Amino acid sequence: TMNRWAPYLAFFLTTAFLLGCNPVQKVKDRKHTEDLEAATDTYRKLIRWGHFDQAVQYIKARDGSEQVPDLKEASRYRVTHYTITGRFLSDDLQDARIVATIEYLKIDNQVAKTIRDEQLWGYEPEAKRWHISSGLPDFSAAFR
Repeated sequence: TMNRWAPYLAFFLTTAFLLGCNPVQKVKDRKHTEDLEAATDTYRKLIRWGHFDQAVQYIKARDGSEQVPDLKEASRYRVTHYTITGRFLSDDLQDARIVATIEYLKIDNQVAKTIRDEQLWGYEPEAKRWHISSGLPDFSAAFR
C-alpha cells in the first residue's frame, strides 16, 4: 500500500519545497547582494587610490539630490589602507550599512590616523544601482 502513495507523497513534498524556496526570488536576492558587494568594492578601491573625483559618482542624498563633496579637502589626505569590516543589509534589500576601517595620512604633515567610516547605502530601483548617501569619509574629523 505504501508504494501506491509514493508518487503522491513525492509530488506533495516537491511542490511544498518549491513553494517554500521561491527560486526566482532567491536569484533576485543574490543578484541584489552581489550588486551591493560590487558597488562597495569599487567605491573602496576608488577611495583607497585617491580617486575621489570618480568616487562621487556613487554619492546621492536620500532625497535623490546630488551631493557635492569638497574634493579639495579630500585631496589633502592619502588613504593607506581601507578594509570593509561589516556589511549589514536590510530585510527588504533596499538599504545597507557598510562599516569600513580607513587608515590614512594627512599629506602636509604626514600624520597617520585611522577612522571608522559608517556608510549608508540605498538601492535605486529605477537605475538598478546602489548609491551611498553618507558621503565621502570625514578625514578631517580625526584632526579636530
